[in-house]
Amino acid sequence: MKKMMLSEDDKIRDMASKMSNEFDNYMSEYSMILAFGCVLDPRLKFESLKYLYEKLGHDTETVK
Repeated sequence: MKKMMLSEDDKIRDMASKMSNEFDNYMSEYSMILAFGCVLDPRLKFESLKYLYEKLGHDTETVK
C-alpha cells in the first residue's frame, strides 16, 4: 500500500491514502481485542512454548 501511495497516478495515490487511513483507524480500535484473542488462543500458546523449548533445548539451564 505504501508503494501505491507514492504512485504518479492521482487516483491510485488518493485511493491508497484513504485505504491506509481506514486500516489505521480499524487497527487502533481493535488492536486490544486482537491482543486478548492471541493471549487466550491455546494454539498460539503451544506455538510459543514450542519455540521456547527449541531455543532452550532439553537442558533448560543452557540456551542454544
